[in-house]
Amino acid sequence: SEATSTAPAEAPAPVEDKDFTEDDLQRAWVRFVEQELTPSQILYRNILRPELPKLLDGVQAEISLPPGEAIHTTVMEVYPQLVEFLRTTLQNRKFNLVLREKTVEEQAKIILTQEDRFNQLAEINPEVRKLKEALGLRFS
Repeated sequence: SEATSTAPAEAPAPVEDKDFTEDDLQRAWVRFVEQELTPSQILYRNILRPELPKLLDGVQAEISLPPGEAIHTTVMEVYPQLVEFLRTTLQNRKFNLVLREKTVEEQAKIILTQEDRFNQLAEINPEVRKLKEALGLRFS
């Protein structure tokens, strides 16, 4: 026969938060943007896809977003879903994500026009400019 214990039932041990790297965080971020967001959530995808979070310390991360109240408000709509996904994927309930507006300097790094992209490429490799002229190419 089985022995019956009179000891009180033990509460389940709390799940331990796992450590994670910035790489782990960024992979989880990309997975969220590419797989968790539905086709109807394309606006969120378009805002979040070009950005990657930076790990500030063991559990605190930061994402830099383009400036503007509309973008911040839009991201806040999906923020609970995003943070919950990251906490679950990273197996760390203490994980926290801070939203920050990009500085003017960070914004300036964004290249907008074809001509801007070409000029940056030509700075890296001046032969590109010669090739463009030799082929008679122009921006449409």
